Amino acid sequence: MKRTLSLVLMCICLQQFVTAQQYVPQYFAKQEMEQDLVFLHQKLANVHPKFLNKDFAKEWQEKYDLLFGHLSDSISKVESFVALSKLLSEVDDDHTALYFPYSTRINYMKNGGLSMPFSIRVRNNKLYINEYFAEQAVNGIAVAELLSINSIDSKQLLHDVRVLAGNKNGTSGDKSVERLFAMCYWMLYGETKQYELKIAGFNSAVLCKAVTNDKYFQLKNKFYPPKEEKSFSLQFSENNEFACLKIASFYDTEKLASFLSHAFDSIQENKCGKLIIDVSNNPGGRSSSVDSLLNYLTSKPYSQYSSISVRPSLELKNKYKVSKPDFYKLIADIPVDSLYRITDSLLIQIPRKTNSPFTGKVFVLVNGRSNSAAATFAGAVKRYHLGQIIGEPTGGTIKYYGDFLAFTLPCSGLKFVVSAKEFVQYGNRKLTEGVLPDFILAAQNAELSEIIFLLKNTINN
Repeated sequence: MKRTLSLVLMCICLQQFVTAQQYVPQYFAKQEMEQDLVFLHQKLANVHPKFLNKDFAKEWQEKYDLLFGHLSDSISKVESFVALSKLLSEVDDDHTALYFPYSTRINYMKNGGLSMPFSIRVRNNKLYINEYFAEQAVNGIAVAELLSINSIDSKQLLHDVRVLAGNKNGTSGDKSVERLFAMCYWMLYGETKQYELKIAGFNSAVLCKAVTNDKYFQLKNKFYPPKEEKSFSLQFSENNEFACLKIASFYDTEKLASFLSHAFDSIQENKCGKLIIDVSNNPGGRSSSVDSLLNYLTSKPYSQYSSISVRPSLELKNKYKVSKPDFYKLIADIPVDSLYRITDSLLIQIPRKTNSPFTGKVFVLVNGRSNSAAATFAGAVKRYHLGQIIGEPTGGTIKYYGDFLAFTLPCSGLKFVVSAKEFVQYGNRKLTEGVLPDFILAAQNAELSEIIFLLKNTINN
């Protein structure tokens, strides 16, 4: 009897253990989803400048009504995120989007979830295998073009993942697409136990099994040990003819300012007369970081933008009343259904005096992944003739929206941001394109010596 009782108790404990290891999705009722949608609609209509355009607002309203009228009686948090991301993508603004529910993905992976044992890269609107770390190696698969996964065409995959990454129509967010690809695939197509990969140049499909969280990191670290990625770096060419500043992002103003102080001191000490500022693959960051770099390139007043217009919503006024009281006074009495254009005098920046200003030749290296503040920096350099832009057209567009306000949906708890300002930067007369380079230069991930060779060859020709 005792033996039987012990076995029963053991089975109960094992069952509880197994249950604890299973991922249980969080679901919401239709009424809760409706409340979230109404809240989302309200904040978009109140805050975003594009909703002042009646034609745009009407077109977006139709898509909203379509989603609202076809809600399921029960919807998971992941399904909610996918549906709302698709709706937000119709605003066509990289800075208006939902934050990814990382905690949901982590919960899934830590409770028996599965992931793909490979990563991807995006180049010229195509998918490529970046890292492949399945238990069974496949020769020649790394850097090969990926045509489909489980019969889903790569073009469709890229489109769907771009929508979730908040970059429906362009390439400016493809760095996020690469980083979040496995998570987005799971959200879009559900749990996958095996991947059938159709690869360009392969006679047959490559089959690989999905892996658990522990196995994923074990295999990835085995075949692709983590590499330290520096936010900023300084290199010199032979004979110190060229210096090269690599700025990976403009997010941390304080760290960048400290780095630039030492870097420009070193450039001056080495009597270097030519400077390459590499902001390729730079996703952007803070305008104050751009100012800290421009301080070393000019002593004359400048502006980062051709114009900035603000939608003075109640939400923005309430925020600025506390955080920016001086600016709040300018917009306090302006109607919420209008755009307030910031005067030119408020856009002008007076450079801060530095110990080691650079007066030599400047070349700014950009590509299609130079976004937001990185593109703004390139545009300002071009506008004020501070140097020459080399590389490829930047990501994003000359006219864009940003300086967002953050909100939380009342039922699902999903967080989202909405742009409150319209920016027009320099660098191209066409507002729907990026900053144009003065010289086209294909220097993707090239070494400094190769960049210098290509630069000299391009300019001389």
